[in-house]
Amino acid sequence: MTFTLVADWWLAPLAVTIIAFGWSTFKCSSIQPSGGGSFPDMPPLVWLFFHSVAFVVTLIAWLIWAVLT
Repeated sequence: MTFTLVADWWLAPLAVTIIAFGWSTFKCSSIQPSGGGSFPDMPPLVWLFFHSVAFVVTLIAWLIWAVLT
């Protein structure tokens, strides 16, 4: 039994995925709760926004990869 993993062009969208979610995690880690005011629960919404953007970028990268291969 053999198992072969070929490093091919799928590494490009994988790199985009890692970079996008790394960026969104880094951006979210610097957000501090406001501790009051009108919107005290804003950091979860900001987290959701940044990770949603990363998810969309990742989906676009994998879609481009799927169409080109």
